[in-house]
Amino acid sequence: MAFLELLMQIRHPVLDYLFLGISNIGNPVILIGLIAWVYINVDKNKGCGMAFAMFLTGCLSQGAKLIFRIPRPWILESDTSVFAPVPMALSTATGYSFPSVHMQATTAFTEAAFLYTRKKRIRFLSVAFLLLLAFSRMYLGVHTPTDILGAFAMTAFFTAVTVFGWNKAYKTHRSDEVFVFITFGFAAVLLFLGISLVLNGTVEFALAKDSYKIAGASLGYAAAFLLERFSVRFSTEGTPLVKFVRFLILLAGFLLLNTVTKPFLDTTPAGVVIRYILIVFWMFGFGPWCCMKTGLLKKASRL
Repeated sequence: MAFLELLMQIRHPVLDYLFLGISNIGNPVILIGLIAWVYINVDKNKGCGMAFAMFLTGCLSQGAKLIFRIPRPWILESDTSVFAPVPMALSTATGYSFPSVHMQATTAFTEAAFLYTRKKRIRFLSVAFLLLLAFSRMYLGVHTPTDILGAFAMTAFFTAVTVFGWNKAYKTHRSDEVFVFITFGFAAVLLFLGISLVLNGTVEFALAKDSYKIAGASLGYAAAFLLERFSVRFSTEGTPLVKFVRFLILLAGFLLLNTVTKPFLDTTPAGVVIRYILIVFWMFGFGPWCCMKTGLLKKASRL
């Protein structure tokens, strides 16, 4: 807390907006959108590796939140004259504090990007953004250094394992069964943990809600992966304009689903899970299938 109190002394409105913007870029939803761009327009197999790393470490991170149940920094330090978060950042601080999900998602994305490229510029930007995101979450007062370091250590290890495993296995159908089984398993365990803790009164629904989101998203991705692997099997080739248009279609579908389903599916555990299954299944499965049917995506000659 002493470090956060020190950062509180250097706050300025300009810095508040700057670091809030950086923090918003590290939102898991934004990063999943970037992975969808890689998946549909750059390299499908690299996109799969990044997605598996994102969803598996997301399940681990949310599971850790529910197990440790550590409150946010301003709750730990109730004297607001000593410490308080940046008010604008409160909407980005849902659920428990440890470990940081923004840090988990950013670590998974930037580490995968770092491992998948030899370009020094991309590697430099990946490391720079990861450090800025880590600092932004502490500057905003929504996470402690322990939250940040814990998320980084856990995610860095499991992202490396996931990417390495996917790179070795993606050319064989045996990898489909393994990765889908692991993804379904992680999501099922997280759902069981989250629902059990809410039902027995240990955790409030609002504090467990993010766990339902990532569990649903993981299930949606596993289903979308199977659809693509055994039916769609698209190629990422295309002109820059075609690539832009098909990504706009994915984005439009996401915005529509997000808007339409939120009012009546966002208030119960089952509803939240279904909502995120639909959203992610669209982004990585049904959306590419629609692009295939309209000619914006072509059939791959091989896996």
